Amino acid sequence: MWSTVAAIAAAVGLLVVASGSAGTVIATPISNDPYSNPESQHKAQVEPDSFAFGNTIVATIQTGRFFDGGSSNIAWATSTDAGKHWVTGTLPGTTIYQGGPWARISDPAVAYDPLHDVWMISGLAIDQNVFGAAVTTSRSTDGGLSWQNPVTTAEPLLKTDALDMRILLA
Repeated sequence: MWSTVAAIAAAVGLLVVASGSAGTVIATPISNDPYSNPESQHKAQVEPDSFAFGNTIVATIQTGRFFDGGSSNIAWATSTDAGKHWVTGTLPGTTIYQGGPWARISDPAVAYDPLHDVWMISGLAIDQNVFGAAVTTSRSTDGGLSWQNPVTTAEPLLKTDALDMRILLA
């Protein structure tokens, strides 16, 4: 039963799964792929990550997956009431599909800094040659409900480093 639910979740996007009465499983979609560019696969969301602190849960996921790596953007979903209600969206300023400079983005990861009350989502920016070109980080200072344009937090030192980043994508 659980493998069937996991397969369905992978097919339709990010889901929250909870136990219901009498052993039933209730799956609630919390994200959908909003893109329609012809180069990537749509209604496809992969490589999720999530983090919780207190009653706040932030999930992140690739949306609009490309066959040879990366995605159209990174989507996010945030709950401030322990998963009862969700706010969703996509990160601004990342890829060409969202007003940013990068051809694609991959490998989303979410973290929380309780000292400064800042949520962060990082991703691997991918250039037009499908090379890993930079690590970007977007910040939220309102509990994960809206996100700032990303800043570059790491980039290859040499051209060969970019090649190494491409190998990691494979």
